Amino acid sequence: MVFYLYSDSQELIHKTIFSQAMNDSMKFDIWLPRYWNENGHYPTIYLNSYGALAGVNDMLVAAHINNFINGFPPSVVVAIRSSKLRQMSQMDYSYQTGQVGKTGLQFVEFLKNELIPKIELAYKTTRFRAFIGHSYSASYANYLFLKQPGLFNAYILLTPEKIREDQPPFYIDDTLKNYYNNHPTMYYIAPAGKDEKRRQDYAKEIASKVKISDSNNFHFEYHLFTDADHNNILDYGLLPGLKFIFSLAPYSAPNKEMNMEKWIDIMITNRKNIYGLESDINSDMQAPLLNFINNKKDEKSLDFLAKYFSDTLNDDIAYMLFNTASSYVEFENYSKAVDYFKKSILEAKKHHNPDILDNGYFILAYNIYWKHDKNIKAAWETLLQAFDDTKHYAYKYLLGQISAEEKFKPEEGIKFLQEFIKFRTNTPPDFNYSISDAYLQIAKCYYNKKDKLDLKLYLDKALKENPNNKEALKWKQDIKL
Repeated sequence: MVFYLYSDSQELIHKTIFSQAMNDSMKFDIWLPRYWNENGHYPTIYLNSYGALAGVNDMLVAAHINNFINGFPPSVVVAIRSSKLRQMSQMDYSYQTGQVGKTGLQFVEFLKNELIPKIELAYKTTRFRAFIGHSYSASYANYLFLKQPGLFNAYILLTPEKIREDQPPFYIDDTLKNYYNNHPTMYYIAPAGKDEKRRQDYAKEIASKVKISDSNNFHFEYHLFTDADHNNILDYGLLPGLKFIFSLAPYSAPNKEMNMEKWIDIMITNRKNIYGLESDINSDMQAPLLNFINNKKDEKSLDFLAKYFSDTLNDDIAYMLFNTASSYVEFENYSKAVDYFKKSILEAKKHHNPDILDNGYFILAYNIYWKHDKNIKAAWETLLQAFDDTKHYAYKYLLGQISAEEKFKPEEGIKFLQEFIKFRTNTPPDFNYSISDAYLQIAKCYYNKKDKLDLKLYLDKALKENPNNKEALKWKQDIKL
């Protein structure tokens, strides 16, 4: 298969390598995330093609990861291929002892010294490595967790198998506890409510023995799916498991009262220490924090965030400044809102961001200067500048609307509205305003000039263009025409 340095869609790569440890050829598939590139940093998810994860079900893992709705960081999925019997013999795991045999140790060597280094070098993956297992492979995951700490730092166990009350054994000694108290690890276990009691009991046993939950580094979740059985647990547990192991990767708001600077440090530290992800100052980080302080009406934290998210050369800067300005509007601090809207407009011009440019000009001119401050001159000058910068005739319409409603510069208002009618496009923001409404605004300008002849002419044009124009019909009634 041809491999490209840049991929704009999820890509499956089939690989075969000869393993010195196994003295055999090993097949594995790699799912690259959408937009993978050689400069990225990607967590990795490994699985043995066994049980519910056999066949093409690794595609489900990749599909969940690749679905932007879930908000997972782009990740590489690696599925180790072989038949069911060979998978079991490769893992070579014993339920009776909880250990692996000679072949199992060789398989661990293959993972540790051959497969994982190759994946990390070729595909720019981070130190975050997750392992997903079902049934026998989930019990094998516990061997890795108990006997090979650090090989993986996240686990999703779906209905791990147990054959007797004490087989396989599950015991965490003080050395292991100390390790996981000091090394970030995610552990998710999902038994099925319609499964054999022995398997449910095994999951409960694990939950009771994992006493590392007081650690800031070890994160554990037990989730019983009452309607699931042993074979369909993947349908129930896979997405929640992925959400859990990636739960500290997204930018989020604090779940309790906390100093905002401290919370940002926690988020950045979690992303780096757990997932190996560097954090840019961007609008993804900013949005949940602004929503949080807006709901709390915490203007002191807003002042901190305003500075934090303006101190960057990021291409996202115009959007972040716009968000800050909008938050100050929520707090009714219009002087600061004006300052940040102006900054967002300047950055939008630098970074060629037309949406922020339009929205910034509109809110500044229409919502603040005109409707809130009643500063007609400032609104007028801002709209003139907006047209110069964007060449969008929507601003000519708004100038005409101010002229009509405020009885301000009627001749210029009429000229601007006629230009809008002549040059209006079917793209935003022009299409937000209709030709019929433009005729109505011209009629209102002539009304202000006490020109009844032209008033009636343009009001008739407005209703001919749109006979159902409610504002025009009401205004006609109001002026008794």
